[in-house]
Amino acid sequence: MIRSGSLITPPESVHILSGVTRRVVLEMAAKLGLKARESDFHLGELLAAEEVFLTGTLTEIMPVVTIDDRPVGGGKPGKVTARFLQAYLRLTRVRDF
Repeated sequence: MIRSGSLITPPESVHILSGVTRRVVLEMAAKLGLKARESDFHLGELLAAEEVFLTGTLTEIMPVVTIDDRPVGGGKPGKVTARFLQAYLRLTRVRDF
């Protein structure tokens, strides 16, 4: 999630996989001028977040706009999530063969 200009993600555990996409996003945070930290949080904190997104091999970076039918971050994908997605796509897409 994005809160107060920081990227906050739960630490790796049995519930959070040590994924490549997650690692790349954590590395990109500094390049995008964001602090990143790992911390557990609860549903109320997610609902109060400025932005929420998921990472994964197939989903890459996917904005979350509702949780339990409640809007998150105004109910629209956020600007920081878009910046992460653009940077990720630039990094992972082949330009020349």
